[in-house]
Amino acid sequence: MINQPPSAMDRRTVRGLTCAGIALVLCVHAAGRIGAYCSPLRNDSYIYASFGYRIAQGDVLYRDMSDIKPPGLFLLYAMNYLVLPPGRPSLVPVESLFLIAAYYAVYRIARDFYGPAIGVCASIIAAVTLNYFTVMGYVIEGFGLAENFMVLPAVAAIGFYMNGRSTGRSTPFVLAGVLLAWDAALKQSAVAVIAAVGIHQAAWAVFVERSVRKWAKHAALIAAGAILGALPFIVLLLMQGTFRTALELLTRDAGAMIARGTAWPATLADIRPLALPLAWCGWALVDALGWTIRRTREPSGPNSQSDRGNRPTDASFVGLLLIWCLCEASLIALLPLRSAHYYVAACPPFILLTGSALHRFSLAGRSLSPPARCAASSIALVISAALYRPVINESMPVALSRWKSHDAAADRRRFDDAVNAGRIHFGRGAPFVEPDPNPLTD
Repeated sequence: MINQPPSAMDRRTVRGLTCAGIALVLCVHAAGRIGAYCSPLRNDSYIYASFGYRIAQGDVLYRDMSDIKPPGLFLLYAMNYLVLPPGRPSLVPVESLFLIAAYYAVYRIARDFYGPAIGVCASIIAAVTLNYFTVMGYVIEGFGLAENFMVLPAVAAIGFYMNGRSTGRSTPFVLAGVLLAWDAALKQSAVAVIAAVGIHQAAWAVFVERSVRKWAKHAALIAAGAILGALPFIVLLLMQGTFRTALELLTRDAGAMIARGTAWPATLADIRPLALPLAWCGWALVDALGWTIRRTREPSGPNSQSDRGNRPTDASFVGLLLIWCLCEASLIALLPLRSAHYYVAACPPFILLTGSALHRFSLAGRSLSPPARCAASSIALVISAALYRPVINESMPVALSRWKSHDAAADRRRFDDAVNAGRIHFGRGAPFVEPDPNPLTD
């Protein structure tokens, strides 16, 4: 989109950095998925897996079993069980596919804005951060949950939206709407990224473009895409005769959970892997504000600094990410349970802001002498490594110990118990199961 990599950058260096980054991301991902899958906190992933398997066997969602979540995750699991055998291991490929694609989406956006080196750094940060939160689940296990699947459509939607803003084409706005609808079909907490896009769209139209016509056009395109994306789910629920029941569960019953508690972290240790993104986000925020101030003081004209390059597009992107961060933080304050899996969907804007900060750091380094540039880079690398060392030291031993103590036979028994539990319902007060009220005990 903007700021292509410098032409002087050695392609071999970029290729080597990319290969090293891919290897590191895959290693972190493998360790993280082992730690999440083998977690002793076992409940939700068995329920969701059993829902998907039962749908694949002919049961009807929101009639034979129900939840206060949208149908997206359960239908995805049902399609998965059409081709793979029963059991939680069958969920590993589809979850890994979504997460690896999410790392790539983060890489692609950061690369398009800031170059391949920063794209690789952003994807590594994404892998470490997301896998930490799914391993250190606090209250429930972090395997196979909706949040793990939500990162990909959310990040891809932001990418298409920004592509539409920079190119003016209609198709990216429609695709952004489709992806936002799919994100909401996984869980209602997609409202944060949807709100961020809506606020940014309106603010950009009012304060920058000053065109109601453009705002209406782009909003209509996004809405059309959202309707297109939601239509298959609506049609399915109508055909099943469960549309009204689903609507009550997803709105009234799910809304009753809001503000019962809070997911806001009690201490900074609860969001330890965000220490690095937050540190770099401070740089990004200062840079964005400084650039805005400088822009207002510069004389207008074809040769002014404000008209060079594509910095306004970068300002728009940073503004969107800041709005997204605020929306996610506001939602976390309202969610009912302090659990790490809620932080997974909130990570992408902070990670992408880190890419903006790294880009500004690299630009600032160009004005330094080679020794000073090397020293500044070394200091930044040491500080970044120090911030991430506790994350690795805490999560990796946990993943290893869980893998060693994992009982595959007990895991399969728990899955079978969930499948055979009868009518499992969540919503309408406390969760209950018919006929067995405690189906997941070993």
